[in-house]
Amino acid sequence: MRIHDIRHSVVTILLTEEVPAITVASLVGHDVSTTVSKYAQQIRTG
Repeated sequence: MRIHDIRHSVVTILLTEEVPAITVASLVGHDVSTTVSKYAQQIRTG
């Protein structure tokens, strides 16, 4: 397992738990639109 895999999992879990996207984005150093576009598909499909 790579650090990137853990980071990806944490972001997915936080968004699934309805942590605000702006909070998640600031934690990982993305802007909100990048975070939402990158992870939204996975959140919608479960």
